[in-house]
Amino acid sequence: MALFHNYTKEGKGVSKYAPQKKRPFLFFDILKRKIGKLITVNLLFVAVTAVISLIPVLIGLFLLKDSYDLIKIFMVFAVGSALCGPAMAGMTYIIKNLITENPVFMVSDFMDNVKENWKQAIAVSLLQSIITVICVVSLLFYWNQVPESSVMLIPFIVTLVFTVVLLFASFYPYLLMVTVELKFIDIIKNSFIFAVVGMKTNAITLIITGIMTFLAYWYFPVSCAVLLVIGFSLIAFVTCFNSYQYVYKYCVKPYFEQNDLEEEELDEDEVVFQDTVGLENKNNNTEDSDK
Repeated sequence: MALFHNYTKEGKGVSKYAPQKKRPFLFFDILKRKIGKLITVNLLFVAVTAVISLIPVLIGLFLLKDSYDLIKIFMVFAVGSALCGPAMAGMTYIIKNLITENPVFMVSDFMDNVKENWKQAIAVSLLQSIITVICVVSLLFYWNQVPESSVMLIPFIVTLVFTVVLLFASFYPYLLMVTVELKFIDIIKNSFIFAVVGMKTNAITLIITGIMTFLAYWYFPVSCAVLLVIGFSLIAFVTCFNSYQYVYKYCVKPYFEQNDLEEEELDEDEVVFQDTVGLENKNNNTEDSDK
């Protein structure tokens, strides 16, 4: 068995012999060609998220009444985001197919993956929201204690490092969910493994998506128009584009190897987007897992 329990889900692709561009050029080439579909999936995501999360958020804001402060508002929206997991799963599936040049039926594929993955997606989004609240509250607490005691800088740095690792790991659960058949605990475990394995790429992803998120916050509420049209799917596109290479390397490709299959032999399960990143140990891993 392979390290990441790779039981691939279905999804038609294109031949692995298609010429591959260098990653930065490939990114902008796909973005240019798929911009219309990114807008469509963003609108689908916003619509489903609004149906699932809007009412709890409005109730939370109403209950706060005149006691608004940043932490309380953050916690209300954290509750709302804990319910948007199914919509994230649907959007991630569509975007994964866009970056792998797979055919996709926007509405039906989106809704099918919302229905298929809603249990795991809710569990992931709920866990992420709880951990996010804990990390933010902890960082603020330790930072406020630093002026009184410099020793508190130690737990602050430890918490900060842990938070960064969690952010790295957050790039993978939905991508794993819509790509391979895994139990919830394996999705979480493998997400943390990928957080370490792809640390350099994850750092780049975090910087890019962090800048995009900061700009959305800085230009709020003007940025709401961008977010509603393409903002969420664009952030997800950056994340999936950078992260899928590791899911492919450790989950998809070993599946073909272990079953003695060639990718071009499959009509329904072909996968493209092969990244030649450190493939030298894959045979050893396969041999060890077969013993």
